[in-house]
Parts: sequence; structure tokens; C-alpha cells
Amino acid sequence: MVDHTEYEGLRPQSAIDLHDELAGEWDEKYRQPSFKRRAQSFLEPLNNRNIAGQLWLDAGCGSGYLSRRLLERGCRVIGVDGSQTMVDVAQGLVDETHRSKSLFCRIDTVESLPLRSAAFDGIICSSVLEYLYDPQACLKQLYRVMKPGSLLIVSVPHRHSMVRRSLKLTYALTARLLGNPWPNYIHYSVNEYGAAALIMLLRNHGFAVEEIKYYSPFGQNALARTLLSSLIIAVARRPAA
Repeated sequence: MVDHTEYEGLRPQSAIDLHDELAGEWDEKYRQPSFKRRAQSFLEPLNNRNIAGQLWLDAGCGSGYLSRRLLERGCRVIGVDGSQTMVDVAQGLVDETHRSKSLFCRIDTVESLPLRSAAFDGIICSSVLEYLYDPQACLKQLYRVMKPGSLLIVSVPHRHSMVRRSLKLTYALTARLLGNPWPNYIHYSVNEYGAAALIMLLRNHGFAVEEIKYYSPFGQNALARTLLSSLIIAVARRPAA
């Protein structure tokens, strides 16, 4: 976690504006091997589960790439995002076969979801908590809208990653040398976690953590999973009533 007093002048809308600008090219990123592997790693916990017919929420859906993978598995999907441009792209990329089973909506923030309680069989939340001023409020909302016994898959930046450390250092040096560097996601990505901190955060909000995975663009050997992993992926469950 970080001291948010450092970011008092940074409004969540800034990150939304950045994603508005990236929306047109965002889905193309998944054609890159590293992005494709990242998506596969994120959804891997669902590989041996029968989720056909279930209703899933994609919280922070972006261009809807992960939503479409769920639709291909036979799910119904609601995708929400703070960027209207991303929502428009996501809706436009759904094929006619799955259109009646999907809905994409812009919301102000995932820290306050305009959705009914205990509605969803599962939630995916990929690289969203990092941008939020109040990630705890987001997790409370996710827990609220999940059915008892349902599954949450969430990914966050790995705090101890050498990859992330080098990116932040490069950005800081650029800012110092140039004075006003171009904004990028590192500028707005203010929350990061180690595995223990993420487990504690989820447990504090009522979730039972079932699995912790690491994603590294450099492979899955021991070094890549620890020091070189850029993301931590948690699989957690809202306990059955």
C-alpha cells in the first residue's frame, strides 16, 4: 500500500482520461504474445470449471477482451468501466451471437457499484485496484454484489517486482530530467501489493483466498514467479451462507 496523501492532487478521472485515449488501440494489445499470455494466466483458474449459464461481472472491463472470453464459455456478462470510450469499444467488439448475453455500461467508479446485491456467480477484476483511491471500498462492493459461494479473480501489481521497480525508477528519472513527462499508467498506478498484503486485504473483507498466482512476461520459472513477476493474481471466494 501507499500513503495516499502523496496523491491528493491526483483525481481518479485522470486515469480514466488516459484510458479514454488508449481505448482505440487497447484490444490490439492482446495480439501481442505477452498480453495474450497475461490474459490466459488470469483466466486459467476457470479452465476446469463449468461456468456456462452463469452471470459474471467484469469490473473494469476495458475493451472487453476478458468479457468476450467468458461469453465464449457460455456465460452471461455485465462489463462496467469508468471510460465511456472503452465501454463503446467493448460493446462494438461483441459478435451478434453473444450480444444478447452481454451488457457494457459506464459507471463513475467501481468503489460504488449501481448493481443489486448477491447478483453475480463470479467476478473478474483485472488491474483495477491499482488506480483506485479507495480499493477497500471496491472490495466491499464486489463482495456485496456476489452470490454466496461465488468466485472472484483479481489481479494487482506485484509490489516486489523488479520489473515494476525499474519502470517506476525510469519514470521518476524522466520526470526529474524533463520536468513534465508524458503521463502513462505508472503515473496513475498508486496501489501495489505483495502476496501477504493482498491475502490480508481480501480476508479483511470477508473473502476466502483459494489460490495466489504470479504472472511474469519472462516465463514461469522460480525467479520469474518471484522477482520478475509483474502481477499477482488472487482467486478468492465469498463463503457460502
